[in-house]
Amino acid sequence: TLELKGSVIAKVSGATGAGTGVAVTTILFHVSNAAAGEAIDLTPGNTIIKYSDKNQTVNMTSDTQFSSTNIANFGDSDKLLETGEVFEIILLDLVGQMDPDLGVSNEFSIEVIPPRGAVLFIGRRTPVSLEKSNNLD
Repeated sequence: TLELKGSVIAKVSGATGAGTGVAVTTILFHVSNAAAGEAIDLTPGNTIIKYSDKNQTVNMTSDTQFSSTNIANFGDSDKLLETGEVFEIILLDLVGQMDPDLGVSNEFSIEVIPPRGAVLFIGRRTPVSLEKSNNLD
């Protein structure tokens, strides 16, 4: 079973502030495996990330849409999330994947759907003004 580990961060690479045209370009968060949990394959395509807001639903299935990387000081370099490891998941190029873009004051959800086990649900709202890096907790 997947567990969210820490904050959800929305990043902006272009203009910042509260106006129109300000958009989130990437979202990143960390996940771990529940204690004594079975290894979870986080390879894009084997695991699906489903992004939803009031305007759209996007199923992310390729490494051009999201990345998953072990960031723990131990473990191996495969895409299997094993007990004790922490993986960083980054939703990539959101401006290219979504229409309309994810801007200010928008509610959205992310579902991490592994090949086996429970779905990890994350629901958040973007702030009224977006900076380069935004903690959504």
